[in-house]
Amino acid sequence: MLIERKLWHGHSMLIAPAGKLMNSYAGRSAPSLAAFNSKKGGMICIVHGTHDTIVPFEDSVELFHSLTNDKKDIYEEPTNHHNLHTNSRMIDDLRSSYPRLIVAEGHDHMLHGFITDNFMHNELSRIII
Repeated sequence: MLIERKLWHGHSMLIAPAGKLMNSYAGRSAPSLAAFNSKKGGMICIVHGTHDTIVPFEDSVELFHSLTNDKKDIYEEPTNHHNLHTNSRMIDDLRSSYPRLIVAEGHDHMLHGFITDNFMHNELSRIII
């Protein structure tokens, strides 16, 4: 992973990251985001569905907790919220400068109906502004 090797400190959105799973097949340890430094200008967002049967949701939680940033935020989106733009807390915090884990409650690996145009607009705007 470029972040782990300190080759990338830019904005990043990781959707159901499979690094731990793939590394396990290769006999390597789980990836870490400890080297990521948002003070160098990058922002990171991890999105994962709780019912993912391909890449364990817990892998994203573990990866998120490997970040060494002082402040991190977890957004838990209930199953019936399919457009994150409806979450007023997220809109208020759109320009936050700290990492976030977005928990897509009840969604599988494909995140159908969760990763919408509005979601992409809001999250990409947040991490690049």
